[in-house]
Amino acid sequence: YRIQDTGDGQWIPINGLGREFFNFSADGKFGSRTDVPGGSGSYQYDNELKELILNYEPNQYINSTSVSNLTVETITNNKLILSSFAPITNSVYKTEYSRVN
Repeated sequence: YRIQDTGDGQWIPINGLGREFFNFSADGKFGSRTDVPGGSGSYQYDNELKELILNYEPNQYINSTSVSNLTVETITNNKLILSSFAPITNSVYKTEYSRVN
């Protein structure tokens, strides 16, 4: 998602990248993957603040913990749009996820 200098925004397709999948369970655990396991851990979601915090645990690929703070732009039964701010580049990154049954 790109925001122009005028304030207008548009979705920009990214070619050549694989799909990313998330699984969230009711007990506060999550897992992510692309073509390989991406990580797992615990999450906290605050519906009022529209904030999703992913606490990644060490795994066979990464031997350290990390935290991802995301804003939930949209959440429905079929769609999830997450955004994050990158202060180094002064950019907002948005990703749209669709439900796969």
